Amino acid sequence: MGQPTKTMPGRFDYTQVWRPNAACAGPGIDPELFHEHGGDGAVARAKAICHTCPIMDACLTFGLRNENSGIWGGLTAHERYRIGGRRPAVRKG
Repeated sequence: MGQPTKTMPGRFDYTQVWRPNAACAGPGIDPELFHEHGGDGAVARAKAICHTCPIMDACLTFGLRNENSGIWGGLTAHERYRIGGRRPAVRKG
C-alpha cells in the first residue's frame, strides 16, 4: 500500500492510499464513466462497478467530505448531498 502524498502544507491526499485498490482503477475501466455526464446508462454502469469494489466505504466517505461532482462510493453528487455530503456542482450548458 502506498504512502499518502502531500497536497497542501500539513494535509495529505489519503486517496492515494486506497484508490489503487478500487474497482474503478482496474484495467479497462474508463474513468470518464464516473463523471455523471454519460446519462443514466453510464451512471448505472459506474454504480455497478462501485458495488463490486472492496473499498467502496472509504470512497463514499471521501466523496461525502470532499467531492461535489462525480460518482463516489456508488452514489452520485445529488445522492451524497441528500445524506449530508457537499452541495452538488452546478452543471453548465
